[in-house]
Amino acid sequence: MPLPSSISVGKITPNFYSANSRNYVKRLKNAITLINDGVRRSKGEHKQLMKENYDKKYKAKKADYSVGHYVLLRDNRIESNSERILTRKPYLNDKFVITEIIENNHMGPAYKLLNTRTERPVKNFVNFDRIKRFITPDASV
Repeated sequence: MPLPSSISVGKITPNFYSANSRNYVKRLKNAITLINDGVRRSKGEHKQLMKENYDKKYKAKKADYSVGHYVLLRDNRIESNSERILTRKPYLNDKFVITEIIENNHMGPAYKLLNTRTERPVKNFVNFDRIKRFITPDASV
């Protein structure tokens, strides 16, 4: 859309343009900025609403682990295009303890684990979906 004057701030506008056209361009730039801010805010609200609906529909639960809890770690190391069949339980037999939790507003928690049998830490942080609470066999329900 052709505008009556140049929008770029770095360019010096010639004096022969009227003051009305300069005011029009300022109002137009302000209106475009307000529209963009409104769209950005609306997209964020819509994303949050979609997340809440998804969590409700699929009964997603929040991670409720804390430092010191014993957990099992799922082993999901099967290479892509592998013909190997998973013939054992996906959780390792070792018991792990949570030593550190990293969390912020933009992503869920990540856990640093320590193997209780070998006393060696797990190399990388582990997501919530790869661990399961360790329940002792003698624990009564």
